[in-house]
Amino acid sequence: MRRLPAELTCSIFELLCFADRITATHVCKGWRQVAIDHGQLWSRIKCRSVAALATLIARARCVPVDLEVFGIADRTLEAILELVAAHLDHIRLLSLRAGDARLSLERVPGVYKAFKCAAPLLEVVDVQLFDCPFPEPNRIAMLEARIARFSCLVPEDLFSGQAPRLHQISFRTMVLDPPSAVAAFSNLVRVEFDADFLSEEEILAIVSLPRLRCLHLEVMEYDVPPMPAPQGFRLDELWLGNQGSTPLFNPICSLLRYLGFPHIRHFTSDWDELWLETITASPRSLPHTLIVEGWSTGGHFWGAEAWKMLHDGNFVTELVDVHSGTDISWTDEQHLLANVRELTVLYYDLRMAYYEDDFEFSELERLCVRVSAADCLRDDWPDDDRIPCPKLRTIELWGGIDDSTVTMRAVDLAAFLTAFLDHDTYSPPDLVLRDVEIVQPIGSRVDLEELVLSVQRHEGDAPDPFTVELKSKWHASVQD
Repeated sequence: MRRLPAELTCSIFELLCFADRITATHVCKGWRQVAIDHGQLWSRIKCRSVAALATLIARARCVPVDLEVFGIADRTLEAILELVAAHLDHIRLLSLRAGDARLSLERVPGVYKAFKCAAPLLEVVDVQLFDCPFPEPNRIAMLEARIARFSCLVPEDLFSGQAPRLHQISFRTMVLDPPSAVAAFSNLVRVEFDADFLSEEEILAIVSLPRLRCLHLEVMEYDVPPMPAPQGFRLDELWLGNQGSTPLFNPICSLLRYLGFPHIRHFTSDWDELWLETITASPRSLPHTLIVEGWSTGGHFWGAEAWKMLHDGNFVTELVDVHSGTDISWTDEQHLLANVRELTVLYYDLRMAYYEDDFEFSELERLCVRVSAADCLRDDWPDDDRIPCPKLRTIELWGGIDDSTVTMRAVDLAAFLTAFLDHDTYSPPDLVLRDVEIVQPIGSRVDLEELVLSVQRHEGDAPDPFTVELKSKWHASVQD
C-alpha cells in the first residue's frame, strides 16, 4: 500500500469509520502524513473535548465541515466557541450540546459573539446548551423570567447578516427582536425555539420569515398581533407545545388560528381538552391510520404515549405526552377508530385496553403490534369477548424495541390470534414476524399455519417508532 498514490490511499481511508481513520494515522509516518494532509477525511467531526476539536478542525483545513460537540460544560464552553468562531467560514452543520446540566442563560451572549462573522456555507444550527425557564404562573415569576431573557435577544449583526444557505435553526432560548437578524434568517425553512412569553412583535418577526414552512414552538403566554400574518405566510408543519394553562382546543386558541390551523397539513401538539373533536373536524377527517408509541422526554412517565394519525387529504396529526395511565379505554376513542384501516400499537396497550361488548375494529385491515421481552412473560389475555376484525388481512409482530430479537411462545401467540382477535376464518390474515422468534415449549406444539393464511419471517428490522424521527428532525447530528 506504500506504493499507492496519495489520492488513492485517501480514497481507501474515506471508506473507514471515524475511529478507524484515527487508528490509521498511528500505523506509520507515511499513512499519518497522507491522512492528516487530506482535509476531506476530517470533514465530519463529532467530539467532546476541546483538545480533540482543536486537532480535528485544524486537519479539516478549509474543507466544509459538519461539526457536533457534545457534553459541553461551563468550563469548556468559551474555548469551544473560540474554535467555532475561528472556523465559522467553512462550517456547514453545527450542533452544540450541553452535558447533563444545562448552562445559564447568562452564557447566551457568548454564543452570539461566536456567531458574529459571516457563515457562507452554514446550513444547519442546533444549539442545545440552554433551557428556557418556564416560570410559575404568577406575576413576579413571569417578570423575573422575562428579565432573564434579555440576554437572549438576537443581535442585529448575527453572522454579519450573511448566512445565505442557513435553512434550519434550533436555538430554543433565542428571542427575536424585530428587525434583528432578519437578513441572516431570510432563508430559514425550519425553526425551533421556546418562549415563556411571545410578544406581538416576536410573532410578527416569525411570520415575516419569507421561507418559513416548519415551526416548533414551546410557549407559555402570548399576545397575538391585531393585524393578519403576511399574505404569503403558510406553514406546512407546526409543533405547538403548550406550557401554559390556556387550552389549545377549547376553543381553538388564537395563536393556533393566527399561525394557520386547522389548515396546516402536519400538526403536532401536547394532548389537550377536546382534542378528538378538533383533529377530526374539517378539513381533517377520521384517520385511516393510527399509530400509538411510547413517549418519553428525559423524565420517565409510566403510561405516556404519542399518537399519530393519518387523515384523508394528506393531513397528519400527532399528539405527544398522552397520559392514558395504565390502560387505554378504546371505548372513549371508538369514534376515532371508525375508519382506521391500519393500526400500529404496543402489545401492552392492546392487552390492557378496556373493551365494551359491542366494540370492534370494523375497517381494520392491517394490525402491527410492537412486542417487548416483558410482554412475552405473560400468557393471559383479558377474559372478554373476542374483538371482531372482519376485514383483517395482515397481522405483524414487531420486536427490536430494545435492539434485540424477542422470543415468544407459540402458545401465547395462538392465544392472541384466537382468544383475542375474531377474524374471518374463511379468509384468515397473514402473519408477518419482524425481530420476533416463535418457540415451541417442551411437551406441546402449536401449528400456527392452521390459524393464519401464512407465516412470513421478514428479514429486515422492524420500523423505528415515528417518535424517533419526530424528535430528531428538529435537531442535527453528525453521522459517521
